[in-house]
Amino acid sequence: MKRILHHLMVTSIITILCCSCGKQVLSSPEYPLSAIAIESALMEVALPWTIYEEKNWREGQTVFVLKDYEERLIATIVSEAEEEKRLLTISFAPPDYDSYGKSISMPEEACEEVIELATILFGGFQSEKVVFNEYKNNRDAKTSTHKTGDPPDGVKYSFEEIMEWKSEINGIVCVVQSGRPELDASQTYLMIVSFSIS
Repeated sequence: MKRILHHLMVTSIITILCCSCGKQVLSSPEYPLSAIAIESALMEVALPWTIYEEKNWREGQTVFVLKDYEERLIATIVSEAEEEKRLLTISFAPPDYDSYGKSISMPEEACEEVIELATILFGGFQSEKVVFNEYKNNRDAKTSTHKTGDPPDGVKYSFEEIMEWKSEINGIVCVVQSGRPELDASQTYLMIVSFSIS
């Protein structure tokens, strides 16, 4: 009897270890993204944004405009799919874009929820925290680049300083861009969170 119990206990421990060691990844929603996939991800990360408008400029692409409860523009989500290639871009308005209060800029302090949203929407990662943790731990390292200068011709608004963090995780290229409207500004704003498989 002792031998049987010992054998059952060893078998149970091995089973538990095997299950916990297996790499689970977040499932990937169908691409290009649907409104249902975006609404579900927004609920999962507790972001109180709603889809205001959906556009499809070409086959294999969807564009969603998101607003907050005051109907201010928050973000634009673009998703594309072509064979094995996938692209997700979440972009935000710069702080001087709208003097009428119809849009709102995204301070970099809110990047955790935004990066988690992108991680869930793209899928293929081990958890929704993986990319944010990598970003938080390495954004000031050699993976970041800084750019300064005047805005391109015809652009009314821009950032004087742009920081770009780029990393490849599980074969997925992850990019986070943030910027300062002026070099001496204390506040940094999110510009783009983008994931791609090429």
